[in-house]
Amino acid sequence: MGKYPASGGRAESKTPWGKEPGDGAGDASRDRPERKGPVRTCVACREQAGKAELIRFVRRPDGSVVVDASGRQPGRGAYLHAAPACLELARKRRALDRALGAPVPPEVWSQIER
Repeated sequence: MGKYPASGGRAESKTPWGKEPGDGAGDASRDRPERKGPVRTCVACREQAGKAELIRFVRRPDGSVVVDASGRQPGRGAYLHAAPACLELARKRRALDRALGAPVPPEVWSQIER
């Protein structure tokens, strides 16, 4: 005898989770938590924040470091809060230089501090 009942059909028309199709119990829109944006870590204070709340710096393939306003430039990226305390801490600890693996030129710092 096979895994199906003698009637020749499947036992019941249920989803693999045991719920009737269309009963709303497994409605994906209600089961999922509200979607949040990507989370990144500030290299200075090490706090996590939404990607939109941080400034992205990128080391380009040619080795130069620039501010990535679009957040999509190719290369190694690192994130910082725009807060003066985080900028000062990152500069003091050279956290951005270490995260990117390249020295950050003074022009980039002056561009951010404006």
